[in-house]
Amino acid sequence: MAKDDYDKIVCMILTYLYAKIRGHTDVNSADYLQPMTKDFPIVEDYFYFILESMLKAGYIEGIAFTRTWDGTIIDVSGMSDIRITADGIHYLSENSIMRKVLEWLRDNAVSLLPGMSKTVLSILNR
Repeated sequence: MAKDDYDKIVCMILTYLYAKIRGHTDVNSADYLQPMTKDFPIVEDYFYFILESMLKAGYIEGIAFTRTWDGTIIDVSGMSDIRITADGIHYLSENSIMRKVLEWLRDNAVSLLPGMSKTVLSILNR
């Protein structure tokens, strides 16, 4: 699975937010959810597209986008307040593609998310 795969990125974001809402991680959302990092090696526009798609689908809440006159997203506010919704939790647990991504993450969590590996593994193994 490619590092920039849409479903993989969505799964990683939702898994992190689910761990956060359950109190399994104290990593700040604004610090962790950033493009062009080891965990999210994608360009800013693609990262914002994914977040906006998740917001429109009702999987996350608490963020807002600032756009230029031509519709380009130039800022995301509320990253510290971003939360997974009940729909996001259901999507994470019921979607067959997410199950495949979760299996892949379970096998690779230690190398991908060293700071959160125990948290991710505990969620994935439930």
